[in-house]
Formats: sequence, C-alpha cells, structure tokens
Amino acid sequence: MSIYTSPRVLARGQLSAVPDHHLYDLGTPLTPLVGREREMDTVRALLRRADVRLVTLTGPPGAGKTRLAQELAAALVGAFERVVFVSLAAIREPALVLPAIARPLGVQESGGRPLANALYDYLAPRRLLLVLDNFEQVVDAAPRVAELLAACAGVTALITSRTALGVRGEFEAPVLSLPLPPEDLRHDLDVVARSPAVELFVQRCQAVCPDFRLDEGNVRAVAEVCARLDGLPLAIELAAPRIRLLTPETLVARLINRFALLTGGARDLPSRHRSLRAAISWSYDLLSTREQQLFRQMAVFAGGWTLAAAEAVAPASAPAPPEPDDSSTTALDLLASLVAQSLVRVKGRGLEMEAASTTPLGGDEPRFEMLESIRDFAWEALVAGGEMDAVQRAHAAYCLALAEQAHPHLFGADQTDWLERLDRDHENIRAALEWSIARGDAETALRLGVALRRFWLGRGYIVHGRRLLERALATGGAVAPEWRGEALDAAGELAWVEGDDVAAERLFSESLAIRRALGDYVGIGWTLNYLGLVARRSGDGATARARFDEALALGRRFGETRQIGHLLHNLGDLAYDEGELDAARTLLGESLDVFRSLDDRTSIAMALSSMGEVVAALGESAPARGLIEEGVALAIELGDRRRLAALLANLAAVAATEHPERAVQLAGAAAALRDAVGVRLPERERARFELRLAPCRRALDETTFAARWLEGQAMSRERIIDLALAEAREQPPEVAAPPAVTAPPAAPGDELTRRELEVLRLLAGGCSNQVIADMLVVSVRTVEHHVSNIYEKIGVRGRAAATAYAFHHQLVPASPSSSPWQDTPPATYK
Repeated sequence: MSIYTSPRVLARGQLSAVPDHHLYDLGTPLTPLVGREREMDTVRALLRRADVRLVTLTGPPGAGKTRLAQELAAALVGAFERVVFVSLAAIREPALVLPAIARPLGVQESGGRPLANALYDYLAPRRLLLVLDNFEQVVDAAPRVAELLAACAGVTALITSRTALGVRGEFEAPVLSLPLPPEDLRHDLDVVARSPAVELFVQRCQAVCPDFRLDEGNVRAVAEVCARLDGLPLAIELAAPRIRLLTPETLVARLINRFALLTGGARDLPSRHRSLRAAISWSYDLLSTREQQLFRQMAVFAGGWTLAAAEAVAPASAPAPPEPDDSSTTALDLLASLVAQSLVRVKGRGLEMEAASTTPLGGDEPRFEMLESIRDFAWEALVAGGEMDAVQRAHAAYCLALAEQAHPHLFGADQTDWLERLDRDHENIRAALEWSIARGDAETALRLGVALRRFWLGRGYIVHGRRLLERALATGGAVAPEWRGEALDAAGELAWVEGDDVAAERLFSESLAIRRALGDYVGIGWTLNYLGLVARRSGDGATARARFDEALALGRRFGETRQIGHLLHNLGDLAYDEGELDAARTLLGESLDVFRSLDDRTSIAMALSSMGEVVAALGESAPARGLIEEGVALAIELGDRRRLAALLANLAAVAATEHPERAVQLAGAAAALRDAVGVRLPERERARFELRLAPCRRALDETTFAARWLEGQAMSRERIIDLALAEAREQPPEVAAPPAVTAPPAAPGDELTRRELEVLRLLAGGCSNQVIADMLVVSVRTVEHHVSNIYEKIGVRGRAAATAYAFHHQLVPASPSSSPWQDTPPATYK
C-alpha cells in the first residue's frame, strides 16, 4: 500500500515497487506500458471528470489490470492532492478493506469512534485518488466503498477486479488481451510489427537478448507465439525470457504445454504473477463450487458454445454439492457469473488488430468462449476431477443432435442459415468426431460424418472430411449396416470430388453391396448415381449411362425428386461429353427446373454452371454468361468455394475470346480455389479446360499470360467477385424505353435509403441477417424489414437475385486484401 505525494519526482512510467506502510519519493523507472494507450486515455479522461467517482478495471487473469492501474496512478498524481495505492491481494475478509485503506493514511480508531467514521472525517476535505488493487476476493465489501465515496465528495476510486462491483455510479473499463496481428497477415512484417502483443514480446525479448530482432525469418513464429498466448501481457512477459535458449519456432512447439513453460516471473512480483497457472488459479479458487464445475465442463468446447450447448453438457457430471450462499441454480446463472468474472467472454470481442477483417458473432443467440490459456487450465481441472469421459460423451451427443437436426435443412431454402450454424460449431463437431473415433464409437462417428457430408462439400472441407470418415469406417466398431452404407457413399463422394476415382469406386462398390443386401432401393439409386460419375470421368460413357439409367428408373419408381434432378443433370453432362449439345441442354434444363422447385440452391448453382457451359458451346455467349453469373451469386451466398471454382472456370472459358486477360485471371482464381479446398482436376478435365483457354494463349504472350494467372491466384474474394461480374456491368441487358418524365430517372440504388444500401452491400457480401445486425448494431428484425424493402424497391425475390443486382449496378465496391481462400488450419484438440 503506497501513498503517492511527489508529483515533482513521479513522472509517467515511474512507479517503484517498495514495502508497504511508508511514504515514498517514487523515482524508479519501469518498462514502458505497451499497447494500452487507448485504455490509458479513456480511463484517465474518465477519472478527470467531476461526475465520475468510481472506475473499475475488469479483465481476465494476466490481462495487466494491476500494471495499467499503476501507470494510471503515476499519470494522475498531478491531478489529485494525493494518490493512494492499496493492494488487497492478501485480504480475504471484506470487513478488512476499510482498515487496509486507513492504515497507510495513518488513520486509527480514537475515542471509541468507529474506524469508518474516522476515515470519512480524514478523507472528506481532501481531493484524493484511491486505487484499490485485486478487489475480486473481497467484492462483498463493494457497498462499503460506495458509502465511503458518498461520504467523501473529493475521493475518486480506481479499482482493479476480475468482476465489476455492481454498485451505483460505477464505470466499468474492460482490460482485454493485447490486439494480435490478423491471422491472414501474420507473414507481413510491417503488419505484425504494429501489433501491440508483438511489440511487447519483442521488447521483453530484447530485455534479455539485446540483439533480438523481428525480421522476415521469424515473423510468422513470433506472431504465432503471441496468438498462442492469447495476447495476454502476463503470458507474454513469462514467455519472452525463454528466448535466451529457444528460438521463436521452438517456443511455438513448446507452448503445447504452456503452464510448464510460463513460469519464473520477476522475483519482486507477487506469486500469482510469477506463473500463468498461478494467475488463473487465483481466479478459479474464488469461484463457488458450482461455478468451478461449470467452468471445468465448458473446457470441452472447441471454438465456443451457446447457452443451449452449455445446458446440454452441464448435467453430464455429478452435481456439485449445494452451497448456502449459492443462488445460481441454472446454467444461465452460472455462465453469466463466469462472464462477469472475466473467465468466459461473449464471442466476438476478438483479439485481432482493428485493421483486421473480423467475423461478427452471427447466430440466433450469443456464443461464449474462453481464452485458450484459460481453457487449458479448465481442461486440466476437468481431467483431475474425473469428469472427462462423462462430459465428452455429453458433448458428442449434443454435436450429433445438432448435425442431424441440420442435415435435412441443407437441401432447401434455408440451407444458407444452417450452413452458417454448422460453420460456427465446426470445431466442436470435429472434436466430437475425433473423440468418437478414438474411443471406437463407430456409430456415433459415422452418423456424424453422414450428417456433415453436405456441409463438408458445400464449405470445401473435402480432404478433412474424407480423412475423418475413412478413419471412422476403419474403427471396426459395431454399427448398423445402413449407417455403414451411408458413410461409404459419403466417403466415396468426397474421394471422387478430391479426384481419387480408384478409392471412390471401391467405397461405392462396397456400399452398393450393402444396399442391395438390405433391399434399400432408394439407397441403391444414389450409389448407382455415384458409380456412374466415376465411370463418366474415366471415359466409360456406356457404363456411366447404364448406371444413370438404372438409378433414374428407381428414382422415378419411388418418387425421389432430388435424386431425379441429379440424375437428369448427370445424363446432361454425359450428353455434353458425347457432343450431343441439344440433348444436353434439354436434360440440364429439366434438372434445373427440378432443383428450382426444391429451392436447393447448391444444386441450382451446379446446374447453372453446367448449363452455362453447354450454352457457351452452342455459341450463345451472352446467355451463357448470364447463367453462370447467376450461379456465381448463389455460390457466393452459400460460401461454396468448390462450386464457385467451377463457375469461375466456366466463366473464364466464355470470356476467353473477347477478354483473354480477364479470362486468365478468372482461371487463376479458380485454380487457387480448387487448391484451397483440396480438389484435383482429373487429366481429362484438365485437358479440356486447357483447350478452352487456347484462345487466351494465342492472344497473349507467355509473360502476360503468367502474370494474369498469378494475379488471379492472389485475388481477394471481393476482387474475384468484381471481376466475375465485370462483363455484366459493361454490357447491361436491354430494357424497354422508360415513359416520358419531367425529371431524369433515378440511378441504380437511388431508390434505396442510405441504410438500405448498407444492408444490400453486406447481403451481397454473403452476410446473414444476424451478421448484418451485429455489424450495424441493430436487431435482426430491423434487418429483415430492410431486406424486405430492398426486394420490393429493386424488384427482386431472394438473396441471390439481390446480390446479382448489387454487382450488376456496381453498388458493391471492391476492396483489395489478402486472399481469403485458404482453409482455416485445424484447431488443436485435447
């Protein structure tokens, strides 16, 4: 506990660590505070306001609340008669808080008067800043602090606490982790160097190794170290000294066991600041028994969770014994308490730098997450408590229920919303699938894989999904034959999309045998369809046609409309292969009609791509371009990178003669997308695609061709969309002459309000209504109202048509950025 009374000596950044109960002339310099300029300015401005009497710095363990409070105390010495810093770390009884404040001031009981009255008398005439550090373990003393402030008009309090005090007049100032460099720019030296987390790491490394520098050779590793440390200042301070012995690359690998590595803090620090484990343990020990139990259970979630997920998992382990003072009886109450105590946070408060493009929250309900450092601690506690198996089993059951609930919705009008929902829980479902495989639960693993098949295909997780499914099929656990047949088809389709026809034929053949033995005629139809695809791509048109025809007969017999649509489509593609363009056009048109009747957007995009290719081959480039552009808009809305790659390739072929440079850029972008999702073009398809690009090679020299190809591969999502729809902008469709008017007609978009234009641009960028609501800070209902108005004003129905309208009329600006097409690297699971 210290009293700062020497503004003559004490400058910003000068704060000494000295014994308690003394008055000091403070002049020992500390290292500069890094990355907290905004918090400093905000809180300092608050504390200078006459109407602000209580500010609480809140945040997770290791975020640097104490350090920021010390810096603020030093910076504000001149603004107050006195600045009093009181550490409450050693106090556990709320009744001891006022004595702790009185002690360094020399205030004592006298004449039988209560200490509180004596303290109020002493403070009442003074203008003083009272800094109370580590208030979380005595938070029940909050009313006494409020009484003190009410009685002493000249006193302002700055408090550090894991949780807010919850009293009137309190201003809460969250102290979050230091911003990290954007994930997709962690190779960029300039961007990484501007990250406050990296700046602190480099500074602390140079304190022990003066020659250490951030350079092109270590920039990725340094950025990854800071990301693995969640941008927590304490973790960074503990990790940096290891640079004496470890390179940044080695440090990344060692952080798998972060608690063993992040120890050995400065000897003059409190014990809770000398290791990351101790810092988190300090907070964990202050939780109630029930709060501790839920905290441990939430460690099972990878990538965040919803309240519904928490409620599904929480009852898994034995209930905690009731506590007399614990009024939190539901998962909601307990989760709210963990959020309030900075151990769980609402997802969306990212660690990325402001310049980064962040992904908004999305979804119908808030999502929660833990910093990885805190999750690791909770995981260890979950293992130590013997609850692991029960909690993981409940987690897998929840993920299976979610995946199977989503599956039928992935074929209709609301598939975009369900794809996004699965995307948000993809890491959880992947972890559940990995766990099911590891414990030999073949049925759960195969059911998860079957339910996720359409999601993996639509979102481009081809290689990842196939590997998981094949591992699940190899577990050998007991499983119903119908589930094995479904899983074989799913694994076979993923193998076929990846370009591995040999594996696909093997998997489909095993599935067909199972389905024939079961008398599953609908399943037989689907498997024959897939076997027909394999035969078609190998050049065996006769076998392909026989398989498609048999499957189509079964589909018609049992009224499987979606199956019929796919078989008509595949027969159309086969007719195109054989040069029967008119037949191909007819079959693909019938297929497109079926998919439109089902409102199956993914299949519509597929049919539009094939139809555009055939129409182009018939010499009708403008209609072909229109079909493909409609498919592009759908693929963008769905986030279907695989389908978008095929559409871009077809669009490149259409543009090859008239716009060769643009065509090569589109072809390069399509190749980058295929690489990102793990799709290989078989030799026959590659040769055909090269033939279609032949006009570009004739029109361009090798250097120009290569340059445009590389430009396409490096393009951002926005630039690719802009390029794909450029021709439509240059050649608008013919329209009837407008009636005579006294004023000029409105330009495209003028009929929309400013907010409606914002909504349209976000919608065209592929954002869901919830994402748009989060970005514009409005309700989902308000966004729905705007979208309805937009459709009516521009005369369209549906997001795809609105997206096409926006790009056609250049209402969506292109913004250059790095390529977003690479898969997110798999998370590390426990």
